[in-house]
Amino acid sequence: MTRVRALKFVLGLAVCGAFSVSPATALASSISGTVTAEGGGAIQGIEVCTRANPYVFEDTCVETNASGDYKVDNLPGDSYYLAFFSHNNHLNYVSESYNDKLAFLGDGDLLSLGAGQSLTGIDAELEKGGVITGTATDAETHGPAAGVWVCVEAVGSIPFGICLRAGPDGKYESTESRPANTWSRSTAKTTSTTCASSTTVPTASRPRLRWR
Repeated sequence: MTRVRALKFVLGLAVCGAFSVSPATALASSISGTVTAEGGGAIQGIEVCTRANPYVFEDTCVETNASGDYKVDNLPGDSYYLAFFSHNNHLNYVSESYNDKLAFLGDGDLLSLGAGQSLTGIDAELEKGGVITGTATDAETHGPAAGVWVCVEAVGSIPFGICLRAGPDGKYESTESRPANTWSRSTAKTTSTTCASSTTVPTASRPRLRWR
């Protein structure tokens, strides 16, 4: 199923009860490929999104099927960024942009798509992501700090971060995939609870997170 994220204003003109069809619509193009895990195996549920360059306030996204295949169709001929996201279905793979670049839609290598062209074989191999887990405790009672916000934020050059709440037992697990970097883990109090201080996690050897 194709999803369109759009903030786009369209003006249509009807003449004698008929609508004109633009050449771009008549010559719709497509991008397709397969997403697999590093080392083999198809990945279902990866969100694949295109963004035209220059940006027209519209991203078109589809999800990979059980075979890892995807097809983004009904695209006008243009230049496109392409990204593969794992977070939509909470899959533990490192998201990326084409061609093996950081996963920010609008980065990566551009794909040139002609009118009516079917661009095939645009595949991606995603690396398994890392997971950050721990327990938040009250500094005074030393009991679980239930419901506090735990934020994980990159310290290095990659602008990435996420916040989540600790469970009733104070435990948390950041299941979103993580690019390798130096990460700062901090907690914030929601009531009078005092939480643990920030912790820095070492950088992995490659531009991907390796530790658990």
